[in-house]
Amino acid sequence: MVMNLNEKVGKSTEENKETIKKLIKKLQDGVNPDEVRKEFKTFLEIIESFKNNTLDKAEFWLEMEGRKIYIRYFPMRDSKGEYQGVLEVTQEITKIRELEGEKRLL
Repeated sequence: MVMNLNEKVGKSTEENKETIKKLIKKLQDGVNPDEVRKEFKTFLEIIESFKNNTLDKAEFWLEMEGRKIYIRYFPMRDSKGEYQGVLEVTQEITKIRELEGEKRLL
């Protein structure tokens, strides 16, 4: 997800769209609304910290349907360092966490 200076959301991948749909379904199935409000408040605080240049990334992870989801937010800045928006990177890392040993290019 990309959110620009006007707080408009840009394109997401199909996988992210599915994750978002599942989160919405969870909300509809009875997730505590107070929890959702707290998370949204935290997200807005992150955006404000990006705008104030007091934070350069935010990272979270959660379990969802037996999968580990890793979420990172990064501020997008112009060449003058001015805040332009936020980039969200969401990655399903269950299989990554199971890796052992090495696999090299050669």
